[in-house]
Amino acid sequence: MRLKITFKVLNKGAKLSFSYQPFISAWLYNTLANADPLLADFLHQKGYCLNNRKFKFFTFSKLYLHNFKTDGEFMQIFDEDVSLIVSGFVPMMLHKLFMGLFEQQKQLFWGNALHKLHLEIAQIETLEPIRFTDTMRFTCISPMAVGKKDDTDLTRNNTQYLSPNDGEFARFFTLNLLEKYNAALEHGLLDPLPYPPQIVFKPLTQQPKQKLITLKKADTEGKDSRARAYLFDFELKAPADILRLGYLGGFGKHNAMGLGMVKLFSDKTLKQH
Repeated sequence: MRLKITFKVLNKGAKLSFSYQPFISAWLYNTLANADPLLADFLHQKGYCLNNRKFKFFTFSKLYLHNFKTDGEFMQIFDEDVSLIVSGFVPMMLHKLFMGLFEQQKQLFWGNALHKLHLEIAQIETLEPIRFTDTMRFTCISPMAVGKKDDTDLTRNNTQYLSPNDGEFARFFTLNLLEKYNAALEHGLLDPLPYPPQIVFKPLTQQPKQKLITLKKADTEGKDSRARAYLFDFELKAPADILRLGYLGGFGKHNAMGLGMVKLFSDKTLKQH
């Protein structure tokens, strides 16, 4: 299930950090908590666990803008309206979010103490579902992060992020998707397949566009938590249920922070995302 949320910009000309994903993620959790505090707490604190891995099975798109100016680490927004797509594999989560959007105040703020974007919810739409087959092509509409643990790095953040053209990308992309599939099985969100799933990843973009995404601002050691993620097109062969899981819940890592959302490769307009 996917929701498209359109916002009216109430302070046109305001600045918003390019690393806006944490603001949107926090707003989504707060909105969900308005309708179902227990579900919001479960997703935020625990999620759907498997072998100490936590999956949230939801993601969101980039913020769709048309008229903005770059100002260092910020963008100055001159749009009348902006929009966002929220996608979730678990229908109940999106249903509760939909309810929360109507129960909360229509006006909201994204940003920090110095720069805030003041918005008002103007429209909420449920997007048409797509049909899944065992071979599909996708385009990233938010950057995708795939990584492996670097055992030689003893620091807290020891993930080595990979480019889609890296020889190891397909392996770790597949491992992540299989872990999500097994977690969904463990929690009764999917029925088991009658055979071991086979997944084949094929990049379609020669030069993926790299993005450095701030997931969390500086800690006591003065270090931001960041992910190196990429925008690209790809083909994926897998059972249809697994493709549906990735399409709705996000591919790769950090989906609940707005990474790994895709649309069909043939889509050309926002309405088809």
